[in-house]
Amino acid sequence: MLNLIVRGGADQYSLRTRSIFPRELQFQKDGNGTNGVSIAGTASSFGTNIAAFLVHTFTTNSNISFRTQAGVTQENLDQDFVNTVASQLIGSQTNLNQAGSVQVIQERLKQVDKGFFAQEEVNFKDIAILTLGIRGDKSSRNGDANKLYYYPKASLALNIHEMTDLGGEISQLKLRGAFGQSGNFGPFGATYTPLNPIIIDGSTGSIIGITLGNTTIGPERQTEIEMGFDLGFVQNRYNFEFTYYLKNIDDLILQVNTPSSSGFTTAWRNAADLENKGFEIALDLNPVRNRDINWDSRISFWKNTAKISRLDVPAYNLGAFGATLGTYRIEEGKSPTQIVGIDPDADANGLHV
Repeated sequence: MLNLIVRGGADQYSLRTRSIFPRELQFQKDGNGTNGVSIAGTASSFGTNIAAFLVHTFTTNSNISFRTQAGVTQENLDQDFVNTVASQLIGSQTNLNQAGSVQVIQERLKQVDKGFFAQEEVNFKDIAILTLGIRGDKSSRNGDANKLYYYPKASLALNIHEMTDLGGEISQLKLRGAFGQSGNFGPFGATYTPLNPIIIDGSTGSIIGITLGNTTIGPERQTEIEMGFDLGFVQNRYNFEFTYYLKNIDDLILQVNTPSSSGFTTAWRNAADLENKGFEIALDLNPVRNRDINWDSRISFWKNTAKISRLDVPAYNLGAFGATLGTYRIEEGKSPTQIVGIDPDADANGLHV
């Protein structure tokens, strides 16, 4: 059987904000603030998506089923944010034009993502289920908007309880393993070096911003391998799940510091790799199940360990609570969430974790 499925949608979002902080407020008067602030903002977002794919199913005489899927997708996003901040208010006025200083900030975003996918699922009597697939994506947020990045995946599940009678109260035993990759596009505008407005001698113009864009920036690539098992008892009223995983993120996108001689302070780069590993444990309990009461409880525990496995730039601080109370630091071989600060027993860089 061959089916054609087409799906599409549109989403419209609008928001208006209004904030007024009169000059009489304690944190605005007597040099504590800006003698009153009036803020007006508007935000609009319009997105569309469409997907078309073919699905073919086939079952052999030996009860092996094949499910084949292939299709294409496209997503469009158009956003516009305008925020006007008026300070140094005149008397009790709240109109934006009744102020000594008016600042207008506008952010506009247009994004187009396109891709395709293909997947094959083989099911042998619900005993063994094998899935193979690949996806290709491209985005206007990449340095090369027309380049396709490919992400394969594979998974295998074995239902041992379908092969043999496990005896006792064991109703399910599933062994599973999976491999997959996915991508994360860079932030909007990372491919460009911005131009900032300026007024010199009464004439308007633009100057180069302090953040260097990257015309070759690519997406982050996430690769995950996981394996585990599901164990069920008493008609699956009591279930135990265990999963161990390894997840690496290659070409992590960072806004890194640059030498001052370059004329910039920061730059966008695929500058690091991040390594995650951990496990997840879950216990589902359904001790009471009858016509009147259905009591279901779930207990879960997980642990994740992460470290920066590659960093192409010198270690740097992200800022948090100041050097005395602690600051985040990105450093090769260390956790991306480490907090360092000043301590008498510091390392060679004067820092203590």
